[in-house]
Amino acid sequence: MALLNPRREKFCRNVALLKMRGGKAYMSAGFDTKSVEVSGRSAALLMRRVDVQNRIAALLEREIEADMQTRESLVAKHMEIANRCMQKVPVKDGSGKDIGIWKFDSTGGNNALAGAAKLLGLSVEKIAITGIEAEVNGKSQKELLEMVTAAAVDLGRDFIKQLGEKVGLQYRGDGEGDAGATAPTIEPVSTLQ
Repeated sequence: MALLNPRREKFCRNVALLKMRGGKAYMSAGFDTKSVEVSGRSAALLMRRVDVQNRIAALLEREIEADMQTRESLVAKHMEIANRCMQKVPVKDGSGKDIGIWKFDSTGGNNALAGAAKLLGLSVEKIAITGIEAEVNGKSQKELLEMVTAAAVDLGRDFIKQLGEKVGLQYRGDGEGDAGATAPTIEPVSTLQ
């Protein structure tokens, strides 16, 4: 049952059916607001009302029920197509006379069944695996450990190189610094006694 206040009813419909949030649903319902921030707070207060919560729940329930009826209808149509395609049908000439050949449409039947399965959520789409997932997909535990070790060595090498540059040591990447370079003198930090 609709709410007596038309603006509240509009607000509930905005939230439930149009999937609007907070202040936008509040302003679209025709409430006077000074700013979007104020309308957001006002919408939060309105959402606390039991009659508003019940109305939104009822609208959502009705929408879900309508969606289920639509799905059931579409599945029934797909199944009818599949059944028609899977039966043998006599082929007729232009005058409607059987010519003795029977036709069977397995492709149409399979497509109709696939459509019904998709509507019911029973089919799985192929998902492309990219990035790191593609790189580690199918690897054994030993191969993964080798990959992690190699990455850690590379990261350590980069860290040492950056650290060496900070202190003035030229790092060649083979674990040794440049013999000609001298590190700056670092004064020890005094400690409080």
